[in-house]
Amino acid sequence: MQEEKNCFCLDDTLIVEEIEVKNESSANLLVPEGVKDKSMLSAHPFQAKVVLVGPLLKDIIDKGDILYLDRLPIESDLVVLNGKVHRRVRKGNIMFVKSKNQ
Repeated sequence: MQEEKNCFCLDDTLIVEEIEVKNESSANLLVPEGVKDKSMLSAHPFQAKVVLVGPLLKDIIDKGDILYLDRLPIESDLVVLNGKVHRRVRKGNIMFVKSKNQ
Protein backbone atom coordinates (compact mmCIF):
# COMPACT_ATOMS: atom_id res chain seq x y z
CA MET A 1 0.00 0.00 0.00
CA GLN A 2 1.39 3.35 -1.04
CA GLU A 3 1.52 6.10 1.60
CA GLU A 4 -0.52 9.17 0.71
CA LYS A 5 1.39 12.42 1.07
CA ASN A 6 -0.22 15.79 1.60
CA CYS A 7 1.71 18.31 -0.44
CA PHE A 8 0.98 21.49 -2.28
CA CYS A 9 2.83 23.86 -4.54
CA LEU A 10 3.62 27.24 -2.96
CA ASP A 11 4.74 29.14 -6.10
CA ASP A 12 3.63 32.71 -5.27
CA THR A 13 2.02 31.88 -1.92
CA LEU A 14 3.21 31.88 1.69
CA ILE A 15 2.36 29.86 4.76
CA VAL A 16 1.75 32.16 7.73
CA GLU A 17 0.63 32.10 11.33
CA GLU A 18 -1.87 34.69 12.42
CA ILE A 19 -0.55 37.08 15.07
CA GLU A 20 -2.33 39.18 17.63
CA VAL A 21 -2.55 42.82 16.59
CA LYS A 22 -0.46 45.17 18.69
CA ASN A 23 -0.26 48.92 18.51
CA GLU A 24 3.08 49.65 16.85
CA SER A 25 4.77 52.31 14.82
CA SER A 26 4.99 52.03 11.07
CA ALA A 27 8.81 52.05 11.08
CA ASN A 28 10.70 49.43 9.08
CA LEU A 29 7.84 48.78 6.66
CA LEU A 30 8.34 48.05 3.00
CA VAL A 31 5.56 50.19 1.54
CA PRO A 32 4.67 50.10 -2.16
CA GLU A 33 5.40 53.23 -4.18
CA GLY A 34 2.59 55.75 -4.13
CA VAL A 35 1.42 54.96 -0.58
CA LYS A 36 1.90 58.10 1.48
CA ASP A 37 -0.34 57.53 4.51
CA LYS A 38 1.23 54.93 6.82
CA SER A 39 -0.97 55.83 9.79
CA MET A 40 -3.45 53.03 9.04
CA LEU A 41 -0.76 50.38 9.57
CA SER A 42 -0.60 50.61 13.35
CA ALA A 43 -4.23 49.54 13.70
CA HIS A 44 -4.44 47.14 10.78
CA PRO A 45 -6.42 44.10 11.97
CA PHE A 46 -4.94 41.37 9.75
CA GLN A 47 -1.31 40.58 10.45
CA ALA A 48 0.59 37.34 10.05
CA LYS A 49 4.13 36.02 10.51
CA VAL A 50 5.70 34.19 7.56
CA VAL A 51 6.49 30.51 8.22
CA LEU A 52 7.23 29.27 4.66
CA VAL A 53 7.93 31.22 1.47
CA GLY A 54 7.08 30.07 -2.04
CA PRO A 55 9.93 30.05 -4.58
CA LEU A 56 8.56 32.98 -6.58
CA LEU A 57 8.62 35.24 -3.49
CA LYS A 58 11.98 34.27 -1.92
CA ASP A 59 13.69 37.40 -3.28
CA ILE A 60 11.27 39.81 -1.60
CA ILE A 61 9.89 38.07 1.51
CA ASP A 62 11.73 36.11 4.22
CA LYS A 63 10.66 33.66 6.89
CA GLY A 64 9.83 35.68 10.01
CA ASP A 65 8.64 38.81 8.15
CA ILE A 66 5.33 40.30 9.28
CA LEU A 67 2.63 40.70 6.64
CA TYR A 68 -0.21 43.20 6.66
CA LEU A 69 -3.06 41.55 4.78
CA ASP A 70 -6.14 42.98 3.11
CA ARG A 71 -8.14 40.11 4.63
CA LEU A 72 -7.59 36.82 6.42
CA PRO A 73 -7.43 33.79 4.14
CA ILE A 74 -10.61 31.74 3.96
CA GLU A 75 -11.02 28.44 5.78
CA SER A 76 -10.09 26.41 2.70
CA ASP A 77 -6.62 27.97 2.91
CA LEU A 78 -5.89 26.39 6.29
CA VAL A 79 -2.76 24.23 6.43
CA VAL A 80 -1.60 22.02 9.30
CA LEU A 81 2.18 21.87 9.86
CA ASN A 82 3.63 19.98 12.80
CA GLY A 83 0.19 19.85 14.43
CA LYS A 84 -0.32 23.62 14.28
CA VAL A 85 -2.87 25.37 12.05
CA HIS A 86 -1.46 27.95 9.65
CA ARG A 87 -2.92 29.84 6.70
CA ARG A 88 -1.91 29.99 3.07
CA VAL A 89 -1.69 33.56 1.78
CA ARG A 90 -1.51 34.56 -1.84
CA LYS A 91 0.72 37.38 -3.04
CA GLY A 92 -2.32 39.46 -4.02
CA ASN A 93 -3.56 39.62 -0.41
CA ILE A 94 -0.39 41.27 0.90
CA MET A 95 -0.66 45.00 1.45
CA PHE A 96 2.64 45.65 3.25
CA VAL A 97 5.65 43.70 4.52
CA LYS A 98 7.50 44.51 7.72
CA SER A 99 10.94 42.98 7.24
CA LYS A 100 12.47 41.09 10.17
CA ASN A 101 15.88 42.33 9.02
CA GLN A 102 15.24 46.02 9.67
